[in-house]
Amino acid sequence: MQAAMTTPLQVNLDYLAAKYARNMAQGMVGQNYGRRDDGSPRGQVKGEQARNIVQKALGILQESGIYAVVVWLLSKTGDVTGEQGTWWQNCNSEEEFCSLTVLSGLFQLANEPQLAPIGIALPEEVGTKLWQINPRQNKVNILRHFSEAITANLDRLMFIRHLYEQTLIYALFVTKALA
Repeated sequence: MQAAMTTPLQVNLDYLAAKYARNMAQGMVGQNYGRRDDGSPRGQVKGEQARNIVQKALGILQESGIYAVVVWLLSKTGDVTGEQGTWWQNCNSEEEFCSLTVLSGLFQLANEPQLAPIGIALPEEVGTKLWQINPRQNKVNILRHFSEAITANLDRLMFIRHLYEQTLIYALFVTKALA
């Protein structure tokens, strides 16, 4: 009798994709961003803007790959910094806020503890919580990680590309549902 074959990583990837997609979408649609001089928010993210960023990110991922989508999302961010719960005050536009939210969601997914054996987690010097990400300071480290740890290894590249694609597809549908 042949022994049952087991894989070293038994994780429900569909569940993780859905979980992080929901968090991304809920972190965008209807959320305040930026601060005016009087302290009031610049505005709230409309479902259409959130959906637009997710759809573009998905298209770039599918057409050009994982490195391209990370570079594109980084290109949409400015110098957003801040403490937990306040970083959004420094966003200048819905596009910047949504790009940071998607980028952060993808980074948090890569750092999911269940995926640790795969080796796709971002290094410690790159903040992985939404309020810790400071793209201007970390862009070099982020790009180095994706070029050296992700794209240099075909198995990791295909794994994370599939996982990010499924997550963005779900996020696209969730943003439509929340709009």
